[in-house]
Amino acid sequence: MKIGIIILCRYNSKRFPGKILTKIHQESVLSHIVNRLKHISKEAKLIVATSYENLDNYIIEECEKLNVEVFRGALKNVAKRFMDCMSYYNLDYGVRINGDNFFVDPKLILKMMEIPHFENYDLITNVPSRSFPYGMSIEIVKSNTYAIMYSNIMQTGEEEHVTSWFYKNKNKIKMFEYLNIEYKHASGLNLALDTESDKDYIEKIYDNLENKTEFTLSHIVKASKKLNVEL
Repeated sequence: MKIGIIILCRYNSKRFPGKILTKIHQESVLSHIVNRLKHISKEAKLIVATSYENLDNYIIEECEKLNVEVFRGALKNVAKRFMDCMSYYNLDYGVRINGDNFFVDPKLILKMMEIPHFENYDLITNVPSRSFPYGMSIEIVKSNTYAIMYSNIMQTGEEEHVTSWFYKNKNKIKMFEYLNIEYKHASGLNLALDTESDKDYIEKIYDNLENKTEFTLSHIVKASKKLNVEL
């Protein structure tokens, strides 16, 4: 079984242009994400999936420095970019990671990849109930199912949101929802990098982490409490 971890990103985001390459502690956001995911599993290929847009050449340059695989596809049709990336690398499953997920948790990905009867599911996700903080979303998608359902995604105009169609049509797929039962109070925490003010907040949490390389949700919760964030 071939699995790829696919980081979807583009330079010209609407609310915070260039956010994927903005610096946090002298390293780009993309660098932080890539370095946390680089050695997650020998079996899982790490890929940055961006577009053919000229501005995304900056992302390509950063990927060359990071020595990480790059795939280029459609700019606005993110669903097609994701599907084409899985097809190009002949993946059985693609792990979707958003470029705004600065606090992506490699250990959580591994736990989700170890779910019993993994191959029986079309989608393994921690998104629907939002039991995890925003900005820690992980979706593991069966490539064959995604290719079959792609025409439905296009018909409903969900191509920019990649997996929205799946949640609206749960009865047509086999889905496993991975829930956060250990730190339920963290579900309302917003860790997504969407605006410049989000960057300031993320930097403050990052500053308060005791270990800045090996951290999980428990460490993030502890760091956020130091900022008097109500959970």
